[in-house]
Amino acid sequence: MAINIFLASWAIADKEDNLLENDLSEIFNKNGITVKEIKLNNSEKGKWVNLEIENLDDEEQVVQKIREITYNKLTLQPKISHDIIIANLPECTEEDIKQKCEKIDKCMRVNIKKVKIKEGTRNKFAYVTLDSLEVAQNLVTNLNNQIWNGNELQVKFSQKYPNKQIGKNNLELQETIDKVPVKADLSSLKDFYKSSDYDLVTQNLKIFIAEICQNLNNPPSN
Repeated sequence: MAINIFLASWAIADKEDNLLENDLSEIFNKNGITVKEIKLNNSEKGKWVNLEIENLDDEEQVVQKIREITYNKLTLQPKISHDIIIANLPECTEEDIKQKCEKIDKCMRVNIKKVKIKEGTRNKFAYVTLDSLEVAQNLVTNLNNQIWNGNELQVKFSQKYPNKQIGKNNLELQETIDKVPVKADLSSLKDFYKSSDYDLVTQNLKIFIAEICQNLNNPPSN
């Protein structure tokens, strides 16, 4: 889950991202909102502001506070959104993914992450941002294991905020992880350390540590 705010072009007046982030940080601090990180994403009609706050349990209270804030005469309208990850992608663009998702339900934003290979780069996975839990669950249910241009898609909820348990699919994912044979091997994570996607690195480190703990409880016979 994340908190998203849309800023129309007329309100930000082509202000550079670093200055806009400073403005927003100052406004949020004055209103008692502790923000860990602000990310800006371009849109045809303005910018999306993605907020990571200190305490996820305070999301609803933060949303209410933000609704009382104005920026250059624009009343902020925050929305809580949900991210899913689509992995094992074929060659495609962010617009291709968005169109595929919107055949099922509304999609707010797509962000493809790429990995470098000898021949250049290839699609690794994509974060897809949705405006409700219901829509996110719908996409996970309908896209997971679907064949797209020869690739079997792997779709699940993002684990950016692992303390949040979201729906049946997350429980199934955890059950799957729990049943994986112990094979903790730090070298298996080398590709993730080369990536700039620190959320993915963190997620896989947690799985790695969980496997070590499981190994300690059930030491292998060899």
